[in-house]
Amino acid sequence: MGVSISYILNLKVLLRVIRSPEIIEVKIESGSKIKLTDVSIVAIILLIMVILSLYLGVCFINSGGIGVYTNNPTHYDLFYYTIIMFSTIGYGDICPVSSVAKFMSLIISFTSFICLTIFVSSILSYKNDK
Repeated sequence: MGVSISYILNLKVLLRVIRSPEIIEVKIESGSKIKLTDVSIVAIILLIMVILSLYLGVCFINSGGIGVYTNNPTHYDLFYYTIIMFSTIGYGDICPVSSVAKFMSLIISFTSFICLTIFVSSILSYKNDK
């Protein structure tokens, strides 16, 4: 439950920052504000947080039973699987077997499609607006 709440909150913050990058501000102690011009750094950090939430979900599903994924993956293999699925490559060396694992791979693919599309388009439009 905590992993799914963390995933939803991270995704919500990432989408909000990507939609309106001007909300990112850094406050100086004197009270004046300096706008952070490099939105891509903040978006990448949030994207990493989303990927880590997905990885924790994959680990949670794998710990639920034996034979959930093929080839008996380790935690490193599950992280590799999450990155490969998130980048929409999907080599097929680790495959989901159970229906819960297949549902998780759909969530990873859907999230990557949304995040990468919005991320790239908003960063390019923000740099063109300068």
